[in-house]
Amino acid sequence: MRRFTQKSSFVIQDFISFLSDIFTLNWSNALLRSKGFLSRNRTEVRHGWHHIKIELKKIWFGLKQLWKDAKYYFSESFKKQQYSRPSIQKDKKLTEIKQDLIKFIPFSFFLIVPGAELLLPAWIIIFPNSIPS
Repeated sequence: MRRFTQKSSFVIQDFISFLSDIFTLNWSNALLRSKGFLSRNRTEVRHGWHHIKIELKKIWFGLKQLWKDAKYYFSESFKKQQYSRPSIQKDKKLTEIKQDLIKFIPFSFFLIVPGAELLLPAWIIIFPNSIPS
C-alpha cells in the first residue's frame, strides 16, 4: 500500500510540474517531461491508444453508414418527387432514415465537444428515443 501511495504522489507531482511548465510556456521542459512520462508508462499509454483507435473505428463506421443512408434517402426522395409513389417498404425505410438524420443533429454535439460523452447517460434518461439507430 505504501508503494502505491508513493507512486501516486510521484505521478501527481510530475503532472503538476508538467502543467506548470505548459502554463509558463516552458516548452523544452514540458517536452522532456512528457518523453519521460511516456517511457515510464509505455504499456498504459499503448493500452489507452488501443481503446481510442477502437472507438474512432466505431465512429468512422457509423458516419459511413449515415452517409450511405443520407445518399439513399436523397436519391429516393428525388425519385419520389419525379415518379410515382414508392413501395410500402421503401416508404418505411425512407421515414426511418429521415428520423435518423433528424436525430443525428442534436447527437452530433456529443461527438464534436470533447468530454461531452460524460453527459450522454443523462441525455438518454431525459430523451430515451434520441439516439439514431
